[in-house]
Amino acid sequence: MSKKLMFMLAALTAVAIMAIPAVAAAEITLETEEEEPVESGSTFTALSENAVGTTEAGNIECAEDDEEGEVEVPSGESVELSISGGSSGAACTTTIGGGGMKIDRTRLNTPWPITLKPNDVAEITKVKYTDTLTLNGNSVGHCTFTAEKNVVIGSYTTFPNPLQITVAGAPFEKVAISSPGCPPKVLLDAVWDVTQKGKDLFVK
Repeated sequence: MSKKLMFMLAALTAVAIMAIPAVAAAEITLETEEEEPVESGSTFTALSENAVGTTEAGNIECAEDDEEGEVEVPSGESVELSISGGSSGAACTTTIGGGGMKIDRTRLNTPWPITLKPNDVAEITKVKYTDTLTLNGNSVGHCTFTAEKNVVIGSYTTFPNPLQITVAGAPFEKVAISSPGCPPKVLLDAVWDVTQKGKDLFVK
């Protein structure tokens, strides 16, 4: 084959490749039970009844972890949410130190951005919190933890299942301001049911 013909074939191939239209990423949408799009700026609740933080010194167990936040971007290549606050302290206990202590949890660095990506991947960033350990109403220590590499990787469910966000073995590291005796690492397992005004939400 002559060099001229080879050049022409290569040029034609390049033109053909450029003519192929780019494939747009699939859009995902957050919807209500009534199959209506969720409004940007509206609030949501994420409730877990089985959150467990496993450490080398014992477990931190929350029978109820109630997160609250806002819907930032309800549809597109990803769905964007954010956690602005919540409550969990009254329902959290620990077996650290032999047990009997309760947990008062303070959320730091809020809002925590949540990104629901294609392929059911959920990312939560900036997660940092302090667990104040109390015994008989008296504080005995403050353990502050931050997500390893500043991100928690989890998964989420899609339609026809109601929206749940799950993390399994998500690593958190102790920060320097913690009290002596705090475990160096926590592995978090939890499933949150995400609702709006008591009704399920769905990702399609």
